[in-house]
This record gives sequence, structure tokens and C-alpha cells, in this order.
Amino acid sequence: MQLSYVALVVASLASMVMGEAVVHLTDDDFDAHVASNKYVLAEFYAPWCGHCKSLKPEYEKAAEHFKSVEVEGGLSIVAIDATENKNLASKYGIQGFPTLKWLVNGEDSEYTGGRTKDDIVAWVSKKTGPPAETIADEAALTAFKEKAEVVVLGAFGAEDSDAAKAFLAAAETDEDALYGITTEDAVKTAAGLSGDKVVVFRSFGNDKEPAAVECEGEITKDSVKKCVSGNLLPLVVPFSQKNAQKIFGGSIKQHCLIFIESEEANAAEIDTARTVAAKHKGDYLFVTVSKEDDRIMEFFGVQSGDIPTARIVVMGESMKKYKLEGDFSESALESFVDEHVAGKLSPDLKSEDPADEDRSNPVWILKGKTHDEVAFDSDKNVFIKYYAPWCGHCKKMAPDFDKLGEHYKDDEDVVIAKFDATANEVESVSVQGFPTIKFIPKGGSDESAIVDFDGSRDLEGMKSFVEANRK
Repeated sequence: MQLSYVALVVASLASMVMGEAVVHLTDDDFDAHVASNKYVLAEFYAPWCGHCKSLKPEYEKAAEHFKSVEVEGGLSIVAIDATENKNLASKYGIQGFPTLKWLVNGEDSEYTGGRTKDDIVAWVSKKTGPPAETIADEAALTAFKEKAEVVVLGAFGAEDSDAAKAFLAAAETDEDALYGITTEDAVKTAAGLSGDKVVVFRSFGNDKEPAAVECEGEITKDSVKKCVSGNLLPLVVPFSQKNAQKIFGGSIKQHCLIFIESEEANAAEIDTARTVAAKHKGDYLFVTVSKEDDRIMEFFGVQSGDIPTARIVVMGESMKKYKLEGDFSESALESFVDEHVAGKLSPDLKSEDPADEDRSNPVWILKGKTHDEVAFDSDKNVFIKYYAPWCGHCKKMAPDFDKLGEHYKDDEDVVIAKFDATANEVESVSVQGFPTIKFIPKGGSDESAIVDFDGSRDLEGMKSFVEANRK
């Protein structure tokens, strides 16, 4: 289910022609180019790929930035058309587009940063330089603050103090922001700091959001990282292609989605969300979703008439969702989040009308609300296909699955069933891809009895599996 949420980001339609700052490589010249640069960031793309087109201008701007940056050993930002250079695509195991690889002295690893210019610059800068840049004077501070949308400054009496060491430890492991460190009084004065302090500078500061946020409490590695992660984005973030990587890829995995008509029409509700978000900063990410994002609306079961409303989603394998009941207000939203913190909410599960369930045909059609009573009927051996109507693999196996139903239609001990996992959800089964096939033998009364199907998806393969596992 997580893939469904993330895949809702819509790619732009920009041209895939890269600018001069990005070096285009092929099967023939890639190895020589990599050998001449200690560091290489390589994008493997396909000309038709929408997400590649969306990344292109940001990738180019990042490459332009590094043209004027001296990196010991050399740094190159490159792009490879994986549809034309199949040897490289095979060598690096390219399965989707765009895929970004980070190479150091020819050894490759995954690029794990974001996909805006600032994200790429921050990530690559962290990989090619010290964990924190030394800020020697006021001019250096000004230049540092202009390097990215979010930068972090640690000001200390001495760089070998416990607080400074904790700050540098956080900087070394945090790939989301640029860090700077100073012991200079002039820099502290220019930044408005005294004593040992950590401050997050944000270019999006306004009358609703401070441009500079001082981290509170004792300076430890974990406290610095939590402070920074909680201030990488505004208290309330508009869902967009630009913000998608920070929303999905950030360290905050509990998201409170505020569904609105528009920022203008729902300014009061956004202010309400901002008030509640401030109380949960660092633990919950608050995101506004416009009604124009109809695929997200559909995924969370939100109708236009429901707006304004809210949902909580917990990123992870199960992608649990929770629904705000009743009208939207500050007290309702605050109670909604507080109850989730306390573990008092039940997940919101989609289900088609059980009245539409069909158990008269050889292949039963199950719905969310009645799934478990069939799946965990201790008197039956139950074989269930979890599918998506648009899934090519599901369509391909459908004729053999129907034949399987015909084969067992007169066997009172066996149920063959299918479940549209795009329109229905259950807690008992984790569906991560399509088709997913599960078997519950007779006597199984809960999810602990579920057996994953690992056979061939043809008639004989499925029959053999059922016969081998039935009771």
C-alpha cells in the first residue's frame, strides 16, 4: 500500500535534454570518466520517464552549483540513458527510473537524498566534505545561509567540547541539511546567539513561521537530529512534487493530512493545523492536500463534500490510516492527534458494500468487511488472490484462477476467492504487490495460520499448492 501513496506524485512534462553542467556518458566512456573523478553522482534515466523529466531541472541546477566548487579528487554529475546503454544498466542493476547512484573511487552505493536542487547539493556536499563547514566570519555566515533552503549552525566555546562533539556526530549522520560550526564571537553576534547553541536557519520564514529556530534543551546527537528534522519543513507542508521526497523520505513517519479546497479558501483551517502541528513538531508531519489531488483523495476515501477533514497515515509496511470523525475544528483535530498518540484509534479500512459480495460462483468475491469471516473459517481451506483491476500479471493469471475455482466448486472443504485490494483493505493481510496470493488451511482461525503462495501461477501450479497444504 505504501507504493500506492508514494506513486501519487505526478511527474512534469519537461524535456529530458540535460544542460551542459551534466555530463552525458555511454557504455563506451563511463568507466574512463569515473576513473578520473573520485566522486560521481550518476543518474540513470529513460527519455519517456515522467519522474526523470521532473528531476531534470533540479539535477541540472545542482550540477551548475558544483561547477564552481572545488572538491579534492574531483566531482562529476553525470547522466546515462539506460534505454540506450544497456551494459551499464545491467551492471548497476537498474530496475526503475530515475535511479541515482553515488560512486566513490568507482565503488557504487545508493543515493538516498531528495530530488530538489537544495537536497542534492546538501547530500553531495555532506559526502564530499567535512560533516560541518567551519564558519569563520560574518561574510561566511551569510554565504552559508544562502547555500540551501535549510542550514544548521552550531555555535560553541570550543570545538572539542562535549556539545560540539555531539553536534558534529549529528551532522555526520544527517543527510537532510547542511551543517556549519563556529567558535567565533563575531559570528555568534551576527547570528544573535550566546553560549553553546544550535540554530536552524530556514529561507521559508514568514509571519507564520520563524526564519531561525533555536534548538532547546541539552545538546546531544539525538536532540540535534530531532530538532533539525522537525524544522526542515514548515509546520504545515503543501503536498507537491517538489516536497514529495521530503514528505515520503524524511525521518518523520506519522503524517497528518489536512484535506482542503485550496490554501486561499481554507486559510483558517491551515492556521488551525499549524497550531496543532506546533505541539507535535518532530513527531508528526502535517501536510495539506488540495481537492485537485484527486488520486490521493480517492486513496484515503475523501469526497469533496467531506472537506475540510483530516487523516493520519503511518508510513511503513502496513500503511495504517486513521479517519477524523465529525467536523473539522481545532479541538477536534487536537483530540484526533492526541488519541492517536495514546493508541486509542482504530485504523480506517476501505470496504466495498458487503451486499455486493458474491459467493455463488466458483470463485467467491470478497469485500473488506467480510473478508476475515471467510479467510479464517476453520472449517475450510481458503485460497485467496489479492489483486488490482489494472494489474497486468493479475489479468494474465485470471483465466487459470477461474479454472481453479471450477475445479474445486464441488469440494465443500475448499474455497477459492478473490479480493480487490484497491477498493478493500484488511488488517490481517499485508498486500505489498499484485497479485498477492495467500492460503489458510482448515483449522486456521487468525493471521498466524496464513501460508504465502510460492508456486507457479498456472492451473497446475495452484492445484498442486492447494493439495499439498490442505487439511
